[in-house]
Amino acid sequence: MSINLIAFLEDFKPVNEVQRLLRGIVLLHVKLDEYAEEDLFLQTSKELQINLLKLEKKKYAKLVEIINESSLEEHTKRLEQIRAEIKKFTSEYEMNSITGQQINVLNRQLETVNTFMIVKDRYDTLKPLDELIQDEKALMKVFSEKLPSTPSI
Repeated sequence: MSINLIAFLEDFKPVNEVQRLLRGIVLLHVKLDEYAEEDLFLQTSKELQINLLKLEKKKYAKLVEIINESSLEEHTKRLEQIRAEIKKFTSEYEMNSITGQQINVLNRQLETVNTFMIVKDRYDTLKPLDELIQDEKALMKVFSEKLPSTPSI
C-alpha cells in the first residue's frame, strides 16, 4: 500500500460502516507489518492486534454478504417490521426496565438495518476484501465518497 493512502487514512474520519471497517483493516495491516520481531512486549500486543484484524475482516465479509445478497426493498420491509414491533411493544406494555431493554434492542436493530440501507443505496454491491485491498483506486473511491445521512429511496 502506498504511503499516500496510509497518510490519508490516518487522518480520515469515516462516515459509514464500510469506511470504518476498511480504514481499521488497512491501518491494522500496516501496524502489524511494522512490529519488531524481537520485542517481547510488542509481540503480546501483536497477538491482540492480529485477533482484532481477524474480527474486523469477518465483520466486513459479513457486511459484503448481507449487502450483495439483499435488496433495498428487503431492508425497507425489515425497517417497517421493526418500527411496527416498537410501536406494538410500547402500546402493549407499561414502561419499565425490562420494556426499556427490549426497546433498546429494537432500536439497535433499527440502526443496523438503516446502516444496511444506506450502504446498499450508495454502493449497491461491495467487493470482497482481498479484491479491494489489491485495487488501491477502488479502495480510495470508497473513502472519497460521502454518504447521505438517510437513504434516497
